[in-house]
Amino acid sequence: MAEDSNFNFFVKWKAKDNPGFATFLKTAPKNATYLSPHIQNQFIECLAQVIRRNIVQEAMKADFFSIMADETCDAATIEQLTVCIRYIKIKDEGSIEIAEDFLGFVQLEQTTAEAITDALLNNLMMWNVNLDKWRGKGFDGASVMAGHVSGVSTRIQQALLKAKYFTHCRNHCLNLVVVNSCQEVPAIRNFMDAFREMSFFVNNSHKRKIILKSKVSQKDTDELLSDLEVHEEELLFASNRRQGLPTLC
Repeated sequence: MAEDSNFNFFVKWKAKDNPGFATFLKTAPKNATYLSPHIQNQFIECLAQVIRRNIVQEAMKADFFSIMADETCDAATIEQLTVCIRYIKIKDEGSIEIAEDFLGFVQLEQTTAEAITDALLNNLMMWNVNLDKWRGKGFDGASVMAGHVSGVSTRIQQALLKAKYFTHCRNHCLNLVVVNSCQEVPAIRNFMDAFREMSFFVNNSHKRKIILKSKVSQKDTDELLSDLEVHEEELLFASNRRQGLPTLC
């Protein structure tokens, strides 16, 4: 590995503020591969900080920006707030484009409007985002985020008077429209309800799963899934490995 490689640069950079890491580098063999998951995670965090810093510097060149955020529970049952920034990017040739960049995940201790607001504001300031340029907010329509009395959007506007423009997430709007439309069509509503109850009935019993597996052959399953792409089939049965019925969202 070359002495001036990017890898070695980041290793030495991380060692500056980590005494334990610096000691390890002094004692480690010159051809060490640094395969420790802990060290790899430190490298990833270093790269994330550099990328985020470059994004923020580019975004702060614009006169104003918007923040899009949504919280969800990850696979480890930890509440994470996804934060993205939207701004006008001026290219070298003078043309402009609307840029949307991911800034990072913010771990939430609580999912109250107050906790989400504090976490969002504190992390944006920690990332050196100039809050005086904040104008727009893009959240879902849940009361915690969009509530006009004490939701996150309202709390941010109270703290930053210029950040007053709120846009209801278009994907969330579409989801609400689809759900409401399905409820208004009897045939679709009945199918969804019947399939959901049937999925619960089969999947909640190991004996019923065995019966289903004995009645449905591999050939029958392949015929039913013949129109699906490979990745769609894997996604559909990722959780039950074809031993039960998939549940509906």
